[in-house]
Amino acid sequence: MAFAAQTLFDEAKCYTCFGELTAGQMLVLALERRILVARNPAADVSPQALVAYAKCDLCFTEGSMFDAMEMALLDQISQS
Repeated sequence: MAFAAQTLFDEAKCYTCFGELTAGQMLVLALERRILVARNPAADVSPQALVAYAKCDLCFTEGSMFDAMEMALLDQISQS
């Protein structure tokens, strides 16, 4: 099943409020978000929750919000 890029951009647009993201990064976060929600429908995938979840990871990502949010999503996916 193919995905509609515009749908993924719409799902990821709230993440851009926390830093600039490339189109590719937006698509990655949207797809990882979908994976997490499929495994755990109660997961909080809001940008605020992801940043709070990854606050310690920010020390290792040189302040990259994309990296921090991606690590938060991937860590939660790995635990689900």
